[in-house]
Amino acid sequence: MSGATANNVPTAESVKAYVDATIQITPEFLMATCSAPVSTSATDGEANAVVIPFNQATQQSAGEDIFLSEGEGATNTIGIGTTGVYEFHWNVATTIAIVANRLNCGIKLEKGLSDGEGGYAFSDLDPSHCYIYNRANTTQARLGSTSASILVSHNTDEADYIYRLVIWKDSAADASTKGTTEIDGTQITITRIT
Repeated sequence: MSGATANNVPTAESVKAYVDATIQITPEFLMATCSAPVSTSATDGEANAVVIPFNQATQQSAGEDIFLSEGEGATNTIGIGTTGVYEFHWNVATTIAIVANRLNCGIKLEKGLSDGEGGYAFSDLDPSHCYIYNRANTTQARLGSTSASILVSHNTDEADYIYRLVIWKDSAADASTKGTTEIDGTQITITRIT
């Protein structure tokens, strides 16, 4: 293999060898799904959001720096053990529960910081809000879905955050209508990109 000198241009082979030797980013990823659906509250509003229960790691890198959290107060959340920039991508599909009619549900990603007493204080990651519109009648359901992604800078030196996806009923034509996730259309994928 010949490399660059003052009088020649580096070869593709020498550039690849240099890059391979200097940049050692190991791919880290997690794809999680749910073993059971979850229904929203019948009460409108983000304050009534419920956690989408991601509890199955369907694809996971060998390093396991991205993982499903199991700690007290952290069930069905995502933990990250390494500083870096991560892409969160999700798809959520819903159907209508209770009364078949018009329904709008909201989805957002939140990060949580331990309060030191077994609980977590959660805040929104913006922009991560997205919405699903469902329409159904007594004979035919119209399923809805949404997908979104966001880049998150995670620094384990600053704080030990966990992440979760939540869903809530934004509005509905009938007050008792709820949205229910479809397990075959709901997943979250997290990939470390730097």
